[in-house]
Amino acid sequence: MVYCGFTNGDVCMRTDADGAIVCISCSLSKRIESVFGGKIRTTMRFDTYREALNHLKEHRMKGDVVPNYAFNNLKLRAKKEEENKANTKNRQLWA
Repeated sequence: MVYCGFTNGDVCMRTDADGAIVCISCSLSKRIESVFGGKIRTTMRFDTYREALNHLKEHRMKGDVVPNYAFNNLKLRAKKEEENKANTKNRQLWA
């Protein structure tokens, strides 16, 4: 799943093969030495939609262009994720 890409802004965020949300070549990440010479940006990984959403907010505060649809999509997914977590916790309390 791609939440936003470099073609529509300054951020590329998607789901990786393990199901984690990643920010590719993140401008907020530290720079590391490339094996090919020079410095490159690293990829940042998030385990929840809320973490990813907060990260996009940081990009906006920095002045990066982040499409509104990326925020809307992650907000919706974060809400569902938190509802599912609450429902699971409630089921465990009553089991």
